[in-house]
Amino acid sequence: MVYTLPMLFFRSLACSLPILIIRSVLFYFLYAFFTFLFGFLLLLVKPFISQSHKIKFLNYWGIFVLYSLRLTCGVRFCITGLENLPKDHKFVMLANHQSEWETYCFGYLFQPVSIVLKKELLDIPVFGWCISQMNHIAIDRSNPRLALKSIQTKGLARLNEDNMPVLIFPEGTRRAPGDLGKFSRGGAQLAINAGVPVLFVSHNSGTCWIPGKFIKYPGTVSVSISPPHSTNGATASELTEKAKSWIEQQLSS
Repeated sequence: MVYTLPMLFFRSLACSLPILIIRSVLFYFLYAFFTFLFGFLLLLVKPFISQSHKIKFLNYWGIFVLYSLRLTCGVRFCITGLENLPKDHKFVMLANHQSEWETYCFGYLFQPVSIVLKKELLDIPVFGWCISQMNHIAIDRSNPRLALKSIQTKGLARLNEDNMPVLIFPEGTRRAPGDLGKFSRGGAQLAINAGVPVLFVSHNSGTCWIPGKFIKYPGTVSVSISPPHSTNGATASELTEKAKSWIEQQLSS
């Protein structure tokens, strides 16, 4: 594509710091608006709908957040490997963690899915209440032994009783792009205990939604999903190392 001078001017203007700030303010306005809207609507309909319908309803919240981000800040995403997802919903996913973006996107892409997240998120007004209605697994990171037990017991319940896959961020916290953290073995151990396959998911959301920063940057988030890996005869350490190596390779390619 050949860019004319006016086109180049407007492209550079759209990425200038003042415009980026304005676009980010507009996004957070829509973010807050849709969070309060869906929280209020759920409060009205909660007594009359099933748990599965509550989850479906709140996944539309995630869709509106993603489209608001695209509309205001120019953040798009592309996905490869969706065909690798098992049809029976019985699997565990291990993904790197860079921002809040993946919580919304993966909740929508892999629905219904139970995401392991820190329990402090439940204390955020409205947002936390909405999250608590989606069968996610909230853990106390200050108590690693209790957190591991919660992942195993609640994760098995989600897989076997609720027919929901489980998504785990083995790094435990958000990391900047290029700074892949140490992976915990809890997710791989859950897959082994449940006798289900494990999939690896990589993404670079932190290039657009920098962790801990207000400004959002235009761009395309690339998401890759690996084929299922059998847990038969494998150890948690082996699967965890394989997950980290695969994700590192995808992020560097």
